[in-house]
Amino acid sequence: MKAHRYFGPFLFLASEMLFTVSFALAKYIAPTIDFGHLLWLRFVPALVLIPFFWSRKIVFRVGSPKLMLFRSLLGVASIGCFMYSLKWGELGRVCIINASGTLWAFFWSMFVLKERPHIFSGLAIVLTLLGLFLIFQPSLSSLSFADLVALLGSFLVAMVYVSLKKLRETHNAEAIVFCFFMTGLLISTVYCVLYPHAISWHILALGLITGVAGFFAQILMTVGYRYCPVSVSSFIKLSSSVVMVAIGMLLFGDPFNLLTSVGMAMVIGSIYVITVFQ
Repeated sequence: MKAHRYFGPFLFLASEMLFTVSFALAKYIAPTIDFGHLLWLRFVPALVLIPFFWSRKIVFRVGSPKLMLFRSLLGVASIGCFMYSLKWGELGRVCIINASGTLWAFFWSMFVLKERPHIFSGLAIVLTLLGLFLIFQPSLSSLSFADLVALLGSFLVAMVYVSLKKLRETHNAEAIVFCFFMTGLLISTVYCVLYPHAISWHILALGLITGVAGFFAQILMTVGYRYCPVSVSSFIKLSSSVVMVAIGMLLFGDPFNLLTSVGMAMVIGSIYVITVFQ
């Protein structure tokens, strides 16, 4: 099955469904939980991998320590930016800004990794940019601090995508995700120790579900990078942003209009075109 042309895209689509669950829950509990503890719950599920590494049922090997550390720190910083903007910004708006990282990754893959797009993929790029413009309807004067943090996170996300693609050539997904999550867990644990905050059992349970969903999504996404070029995988990740815009409008009161709906349809269509032809 791994040799099938749609195996990589399927993994990414599955991971995005889990990311959507994780992000929606994070937005729901964000008003009632401290930022540092929200991050801690996001990273703590990685501890489940330790018994598997200890028993050697899963191989843990780091062949490129510097690249692994670089990817892990980038990942923690990008998640931190996203969670911060998610806590204090609009759900759909923040997700679309964060999704622009897929565009930076696509252009990086073309100019640095020399991945050449199919002619239809090139047309889909234009369609996607226009779709994002219609969804976001950007105005510099309306950008909040949360928006700017999300924009910073989008640049970090692009570097994460590319470094992941390189790491997947020589490392298994479990080792990459474990190093990333443990880096985030150590950093957020220091914060939680310095600034303790009471959490109700209800919020703790939802927070753990948020972390577990994000954990398995990260595993699927990391595996997928071995079977999917950056130019394809980065655009598939736009799908969760479109879904998050819809969730933001339906559940969290984000503004709705016809142009936003048209933009979402354009982005979804572009994802399909790139997946088929790239």
